[in-house]
Parts: sequence; structure tokens; C-alpha cells
Amino acid sequence: SKERHLFAFGASGQNRLIKWSDQENETSWTPAIDNQAGSFYIDTSGQIMAGKTVGDRILVWTTTDLHAIDWVGAPYVYGRQKIGDACGAISNRSMVAVGDMAFWMSPGGFFMYQGTVRPLECDVSDHVFNNINRMQDSKIYASVNQEYFEVTWWYASADSDEILKYVMYNYKENWWAIGELCRTAWVDSGIFDDPIAIADDNKIYKHEQKASSAAR
Repeated sequence: SKERHLFAFGASGQNRLIKWSDQENETSWTPAIDNQAGSFYIDTSGQIMAGKTVGDRILVWTTTDLHAIDWVGAPYVYGRQKIGDACGAISNRSMVAVGDMAFWMSPGGFFMYQGTVRPLECDVSDHVFNNINRMQDSKIYASVNQEYFEVTWWYASADSDEILKYVMYNYKENWWAIGELCRTAWVDSGIFDDPIAIADDNKIYKHEQKASSAAR
């Protein structure tokens, strides 16, 4: 968290339990009067899929809904609340955070968060959900290309067990695109000059490479 606590989702093998460590101490998890470790259960019928820091809060996706964790200070340290129903994540990597925004894919549509949860109108939704291999939901993941304001979801089509297709959303200009490409993992630019991705041929590919200004 921004307050320097380490969080564990689905802690102790319990899929609704969230624990956090003492501040700046990832080895101290037992609450005491002289530390800030703690835990709570979230009120959901689903199972926790993932958590991400989005703006000043932590969002927690389950298979059915969305929850927010906020810093409240002593003695409770953190509080939680459900902020979205019927908007669960389709996989534990189907969401991305971009500043104070988050985007994710659910089993039947796409959603975004920026203060509140709202569905994303998608004019290619039928193309995606009518031709997706639901047996391979766990492979679905989202990537972000912040330079071009793009969020992309990569998925296996109905006739494949591996990722072969993508659907992309431009969150600045509000338009969608579809395509075919195998990329099983993606890292946006930042650490690297350009986004890099890997395919099932075990090759690493650079994306959005800038043309060299050097004379050739």
C-alpha cells in the first residue's frame, strides 16, 4: 500500500480473507497494540481474484464484485466497502491500473473505475464473447500502453487453447479495435524504452519502436 503495508489476499487459504503486515515490516502479521498489522473478511459471495493500488485506495476484485480498501488510521488502520456488484473479474490478470483509473474484463463485459464503477460500452463485445474459449479464462490478461492510452485484453479464441486474439480500448478517445496476435506477457515502457512482449515461440518482441534519427 502507499502507507507501506504488505497485503495478502485470500490469506491463510481463505478466499475472502485479507491481511496486512505492520508498517514497513513484512515479517510482522500478528496484530498487537504496538503495531499496525491487521485483517478482515470482505463481504462477497465470490472469491478474491486480485488487488491493485488505484489512486489513493486499493481495489480488490472478486469473481462477482469489486471492493475498495481505504486507510482510516488507528485503531482499525484500514476499512473496506463494496463499490460494485455484478462486475467481477474474468481472471486474476484481467485488470490494469492507470493512475486513478482501472479497467477490467468481466465474464460478460468490460468495466472501468474512476471514483465510481461503470460499464464500458463496447461495440465489439459480441465479437469477443461469442468467440472466446471459456475453458482458458485463466490465461486472459490485460496490458496497458500508456503512451497511446491503450488497454488491451489478450485471450484464446474458441478454436484455440492459447492466446491468439486481442481487443483494445483507447481510453482517451473512447474507441475499440480487435485483432489477431499471440502475446502471452507484456511490460509497458518505463523500465525499458519501448513496450516489450513475449509470444509462444519464446521470442521477445519490442513494440512501438521509434525510428532512429541516425543517418544510415
